[in-house]
Amino acid sequence: MTPRLLKATLLISIAASCTSIPMSGRHPAFSAGTCDDLIAPFFSAKYRYVKNINDFYQHTYLHRRRLIIMGHHLLEEFPDQFTHIDHKILDQFLNIHDEAKLNLDIAQYKGRPLLEALYQYYGRGKHTLSDEAKIEMQEIIKVLNHKDSEIGINFFKKYGFIDKRGRLNETALELLRIEKIVDSVDRGMNQVSIEEFDRSMTPASTFLKSEDSDLALNLESIYHHLLDGMLRPLPEQSRHFQVSP
Repeated sequence: MTPRLLKATLLISIAASCTSIPMSGRHPAFSAGTCDDLIAPFFSAKYRYVKNINDFYQHTYLHRRRLIIMGHHLLEEFPDQFTHIDHKILDQFLNIHDEAKLNLDIAQYKGRPLLEALYQYYGRGKHTLSDEAKIEMQEIIKVLNHKDSEIGINFFKKYGFIDKRGRLNETALELLRIEKIVDSVDRGMNQVSIEEFDRSMTPASTFLKSEDSDLALNLESIYHHLLDGMLRPLPEQSRHFQVSP
């Protein structure tokens, strides 16, 4: 029997006989393991960075940490661009970035944390998905974006950055501007993004407009220097920041 045929036989055998079981090492907030947990090791080797759900959590958490560092850099180096915010409020705002993914208790999709629902599409480009899978992925993203938007609005309400008619003041607009710039820069520069989205990434400086493009270019030019300790393989980053869901 050839190695390929043996692998296929094992997969068929597992899928046919396994039942729902707890996955060793899975955070309690994630749903109980299924056949996918047994089959996954056969495929995870193709991913260099994120090999399981906990890696995905850590990757998302570290993405937030990089945004905070880059955001403070922009405020420090270009204060004339952001005259309505200070480092304290910026830190608080960026600390809720991707909260719908990282807070496993506040939002779910069909009974699962949003992070877990989204993880099933990690590394799978749209060109590889069936029409049904594309629809589900878009539904997950829609729920995710709605929850993150709700979290952001509640933050602005808490500090009086939005009026009763839903209009944002200058402070809120500057916070959102920094978030968009640093989020776009990190997605374009971080190597894990290529693996996560299964496609090459476009530098933020090439699609952001006018002054935002200039600020993105500044961050891109110092990205690896500014974030040196946060661009190591995930296990090293995780130990350094003691990340756990």
